Amino acid sequence: MSSAASSSIGSPERWIDTNLICTPLTEADRERIRAGIEHCYLASDLPWPDHVVWVRSPGELASTVITSRSLIQRWHRQQVRRAGVLARLPTVGRWAGRIGARVLAVLALLTAPIAISWIWLDGVVVHEDVPLGAGIFIPLMILIDFMLILLAGHVAAWGWQSVVEAVALARARKFQVVEPRFIRESWPLLALPGDRASGGRRDRGEMAAAMLTPIWNSLWLAPLLPEANPAVRRTVACAIPARPLVGWIAYRSMTVICEPPLEVHTERVGGTIRLHNAAGPAVVWGDAAGSRDYYLHGVRVPEHLYRAEVSAEDLHREQNSEVRRVVIEHLGWPEYIERARLQLVAAAPDPGNAGCELRLYDLPSALHDRKRLLLMVNGSPDHSGQQRKYAELVPQAFDDPIAAAAWQYDCPVEVYRQLARRT
Repeated sequence: MSSAASSSIGSPERWIDTNLICTPLTEADRERIRAGIEHCYLASDLPWPDHVVWVRSPGELASTVITSRSLIQRWHRQQVRRAGVLARLPTVGRWAGRIGARVLAVLALLTAPIAISWIWLDGVVVHEDVPLGAGIFIPLMILIDFMLILLAGHVAAWGWQSVVEAVALARARKFQVVEPRFIRESWPLLALPGDRASGGRRDRGEMAAAMLTPIWNSLWLAPLLPEANPAVRRTVACAIPARPLVGWIAYRSMTVICEPPLEVHTERVGGTIRLHNAAGPAVVWGDAAGSRDYYLHGVRVPEHLYRAEVSAEDLHREQNSEVRRVVIEHLGWPEYIERARLQLVAAAPDPGNAGCELRLYDLPSALHDRKRLLLMVNGSPDHSGQQRKYAELVPQAFDDPIAAAAWQYDCPVEVYRQLARRT
């Protein structure tokens, strides 16, 4: 589990370390998280759906996103059944009123020309002294009736279409996810009551969000990439600075909250915190499947490549070059060279690193076309006091490891041969 060493009260480091403490949620934790998200809805002028689905891993989160429409439909059906007939009458009345108003408007337009024609023709029969004679008015009234009926047809079509669109919009809104603006407005609202009293709450929250963003992007966005549409991925929020760190998706009719993992292992590099564990899974989830995620220096590694007995063939089949690199560095370049049975092209003492050797190897063409591998020893010891071996790719044209090292350091080969010491 990541370190929980706290610095001064209220400092960004304390916020970050506290967010990374992972323990099973208590009922008080759940209620606090739910209340914080409810405040986000209300502050954004959105009705709180009061329909919360808790999941225990990103895998369950992704599955819930896929089935979210059916979950919302099922919940609404349950609400309707529980409400009973009397509670449904206001809703039915509103829709009946909307449809009735449009039907009455259509009937009025249809009956108006008939009534006018009847009155006019009745007047023509009674009063035979109508100017110009009745014969000229009958075609005129037929034309007027036709135009009014045509207009009434358009109004009827408009009325029906508006009802259909209103129904479709009401149904679609139930399944909408909340826009990114809601997420941006949510972060300052998720602080604990004690934090709200402090003046620098927003600054600390923004700094914590910036430093923790690579972690929650890796935890909650990565599983959604193949399944969820871009709108859903944009609206996955992280409860920062609400503690503990949880991911959640806000729908208009449902909120999906992913519980924090049981274990999180990280490392700090500069101003960034990234997932890393060289001795086991970096993240352990509490779902029934016991999901585990493996990370090396912030790079997610498939479990079959993390095994100590991973074969060179498995590594070469991996399409992601960054994953291959961190796995090989985790194994150690000498171990990888031995497992891959790379052919040695040439070896020579390193002029810039006394007592160490430069070794040049051929690589499989399917892995790196027209490249060779130069194995070197770092000029300076690492934090453990050892000089680490590392490797770099060089063009296939190099047969001399010293020339390849000079090319790697962007140094003329004759100058490199005369080096007393490189770092």
